[in-house]
Amino acid sequence: MSWAQQQFGAEHAKEIAELLSLYTKYNSRCTPEMLKPDTYSLKNYREADRIVDEFKQLLEKSSSIFEQLPVSHKSAFYQLVHSPIEMCCNLNEMYVTAGKNKLYGEQGRASANLYAEKVKELFF
Repeated sequence: MSWAQQQFGAEHAKEIAELLSLYTKYNSRCTPEMLKPDTYSLKNYREADRIVDEFKQLLEKSSSIFEQLPVSHKSAFYQLVHSPIEMCCNLNEMYVTAGKNKLYGEQGRASANLYAEKVKELFF
């Protein structure tokens, strides 16, 4: 927390420290470079959806803090905190979506095409 306070001030230090702690915790499940469409289960305990939801909630909190920071701190916050969270959120969602596309295609579901398009959106 002291690093966050030193970089961004006391007002949001606790929240920023929590963001960084959760971000590293979530990435310790599986590092971004090791993710694959079948890393998380699409069939058991909503595992894949829970992972994506956790990253999305983290991104929402980060976005909220970003908007509240003074202009002088925004660039550093974006580079050090927000951008890594945003990228990992997108990456996890892309791989889970690719996994759904594959699974639903194998099951003959028409919705597989929607997931294929979503993967393209997330990739670009």
